[in-house]
Amino acid sequence: MVVEDDPSVAENNITCLEEAGANVVYTDRVDSAISLIRTNTIDLILSDFHLPDGTAADLLAALNNLNVTISVVLLSAEGKKANLQIEGDSLVQEVLTKPVSSSDLQNHISAILAKKKKMREKTPGVISFEERQRILNDITGE
Repeated sequence: MVVEDDPSVAENNITCLEEAGANVVYTDRVDSAISLIRTNTIDLILSDFHLPDGTAADLLAALNNLNVTISVVLLSAEGKKANLQIEGDSLVQEVLTKPVSSSDLQNHISAILAKKKKMREKTPGVISFEERQRILNDITGE
């Protein structure tokens, strides 16, 4: 998932995720990101820190309330200041300071997705919360 309010940055981020083999959903707002998380299986969120309706800290709080385990990569022009606002959140894999080159971004994303895939392979029979929700939604028709 890409959460970014600058269309040109969003386009670049979407391309990086797609080139890393991800299916991408996109939004430019915290509230719609939360809605998409409730209805889609999301492995990774690539998010700007400042968004029109809040910050990545707001998004992280919602993710923690939903009890999901989604890897999050934050992009911020603020660097350390943004890092302080989300310090200690286990969902955050990286905080990258803008501007980030496409190749660096893709390397970070590929490494995180490869790590997630390896972890899944090590724990057969264990499914993610998102997969459990998808199965329950299929059964209940929601």
